[in-house]
Amino acid sequence: MPGELLISGARVAVGYIGQPETTAERFVVRDGVRCYRSGDLGRFRPDGSLELLGRLDDQVKIRGVRVEPTEIEAVLTAHPGVSAAAVVAVEGNLVAHVCAAQSSEDELRRFLVARLPEALVPRAWAFHRELPKTTSGKIDRRALIANGFTRSAAAVAPRDETERELLSLFEQLLSIRPIGISDGFFQLGGHSLLAVELMARIEKQFSRRVPLEAIFQGDTVADLAARLREPSLMQSSPLVLLERGGERTPFFFVHPVGGTILQYRALARRLGKERPFYALQSPALEGNPLSDDITIEVLSRSYLDAVRTAVPKGPYLLGGWSFGGLVAAEMARALRHAGEEVPLVALLDSHAQSDPYADPNELAALAAWELGDGQSWPHRHFATVERIVHAHLRAVRRWTPKPYDGRTLLFAAHQHGVVRDATLGWGSLMPQLSVIEVEADHFSLLREPAIHLVAEKLRAALEGGL
Repeated sequence: MPGELLISGARVAVGYIGQPETTAERFVVRDGVRCYRSGDLGRFRPDGSLELLGRLDDQVKIRGVRVEPTEIEAVLTAHPGVSAAAVVAVEGNLVAHVCAAQSSEDELRRFLVARLPEALVPRAWAFHRELPKTTSGKIDRRALIANGFTRSAAAVAPRDETERELLSLFEQLLSIRPIGISDGFFQLGGHSLLAVELMARIEKQFSRRVPLEAIFQGDTVADLAARLREPSLMQSSPLVLLERGGERTPFFFVHPVGGTILQYRALARRLGKERPFYALQSPALEGNPLSDDITIEVLSRSYLDAVRTAVPKGPYLLGGWSFGGLVAAEMARALRHAGEEVPLVALLDSHAQSDPYADPNELAALAAWELGDGQSWPHRHFATVERIVHAHLRAVRRWTPKPYDGRTLLFAAHQHGVVRDATLGWGSLMPQLSVIEVEADHFSLLREPAIHLVAEKLRAALEGGL
């Protein structure tokens, strides 16, 4: 657990000269020992080493999510065109101040989107020759905050009634004002279930059904207005195209236990623009309840029908995180039985025998994980995901994993000091199984830094023309 680093011992100072209030605040007694409150955030790792996580006074909360601006700054300064960067919070929004004479906002935004969750991508950008400094030579963040929040996207006003009505729906759902037509729904804090609700409100407002995949392909007011202007709209499907890609073999990833697919967006971007990436989202999120006797085999057949609408003939690349890996393995078995080619199945910390997170008493925790840490979403969203989780866990308990002789790549979350079967129960069932251990836990496998390794190994496994 993260906490503030306290320092004690013979060399701790007496206090701040002439500053009794600051001395009382920073020098404290804990368990009879005098300590100095460092203001640094840290935690002990399982091997006993101390990991520093940044400054407490630099952390900010953006729409309920705790954000460490220095993490964003570190990624920004890794861009070859950026010589200095500072990120501050103004009016509940992240603002990036950069020194980058040859780089544009769009270029730097795309650079961050490929490496960070969208909640960490600043909404406003300011370019400087030099960043203001304090007398001690540090970046003067107070001066940057005083510059305020000026956002180019906000200046782009709605151009017609369609955009005005959509913008109003964004503001109602996200409780953020003002919003410009170029602001992204997910960048503003939207998540998978809010996207479903947005689609429902659009259908009610415009009397037209917009497929869920529309918001994953373009999530701004301008993007959705363009879709509404199209003469016809395809019907909704569990299959959502997250990355349009090029001519290479598409990847199909099955949702985890709560049915949502937002977690796959970062992976889709990191696998590159040359390969289409589809995700299968549970239809139950759109109000189609799962039956009490749902099985993994039934889900597999249903999802294969959707996959074949996009790609009627193989080869097929399949994958899934956690529960999604079980369904993907079942789909692969069915495809190979039908004579189709399945060059690779990717399992992301999927357990063959038992899911360590399948305790029915942890439904609320699983729902929170699916919706995103630190968020405060309406109860109805949690209730929807909990029902889906419950149905899928019943399916897991009824399922018996079967042998599969195709090529399989297993990414196993690995934590020091935890002893377990590295194959997660698949070893005797999959003769062509390769295991890659990733230093992460089950829930952080698709977050930085682990996701970088996952994408890199997947790309390497697909080299050779697929």
